[in-house]
Amino acid sequence: MTSTYVWENVFAICISIISFLLLTFVVANATAPSPQVGVNSLPAPVSEQRRIKFLMENLKSWNISGHDLPVDLEIEILSGIDKKVEENEDADLKNDIFSTLPAETREPLQRFLCMGILRKVPVLEMMGKQALEKICDNLKPVTYKENSFIFRIGDPLDCMLFIIKGIVTVCTCSQTSSTSATSSKMAARYLRQGMFYGEELLNSPDFTQLPISTEHVKTWGKVQAFALMADDLATVVDHFKLDWVINNYANNNSEEVEDNIVEIN
Repeated sequence: MTSTYVWENVFAICISIISFLLLTFVVANATAPSPQVGVNSLPAPVSEQRRIKFLMENLKSWNISGHDLPVDLEIEILSGIDKKVEENEDADLKNDIFSTLPAETREPLQRFLCMGILRKVPVLEMMGKQALEKICDNLKPVTYKENSFIFRIGDPLDCMLFIIKGIVTVCTCSQTSSTSATSSKMAARYLRQGMFYGEELLNSPDFTQLPISTEHVKTWGKVQAFALMADDLATVVDHFKLDWVINNYANNNSEEVEDNIVEIN
């Protein structure tokens, strides 16, 4: 019932407005979706977890984190993995990082990891930068399990190895004879990160007549390496034939070098 007092009417109107606003607020909160609390603390999506796990395992496995990668190359690697996952969330990330990355990212990474080792090889150290980069691009990442043979005595030496991580044991057998009997002795040497094996392959005339291994080559624990296959080496040499001949015969007599250059031309 309306009062005859003005202030009583004003008070009643204010109460009605406040009640209406409160009711509107309650209804709005009841129908609105629950706010996200602590979004940053929520676990990452499954695809993100897979990407991070895959990346960390490969950085550790291939000792990539120990090579002080340039920032721009790290970004390219992350982008390459992201792209793989975005294209297919069920993408196979069990393989090594090199088979996952696109060529435009994989090749710079292989060059960064292997160029220094290539320059340690006497037959290759004087090769031009383009030739060495081409060799790096043709390297194949390989993984050997613990206590597995890479080469046995008598096996064809069909590749050259550049060790990225792990230890390789090279055993050479020698025989000594006496008046009464013949005995064999086994001498071992160890190859570690940054070292190489199989330089004899570089001396093969056309890389089709492969040298024969005279040593047992075996892993000491898990080994990560890059392999330069004989057919890939032949392709690179064919592309940089003049560079190869001059480099290989630089220490021989000038007539032999000249004969080979004439043959190429």
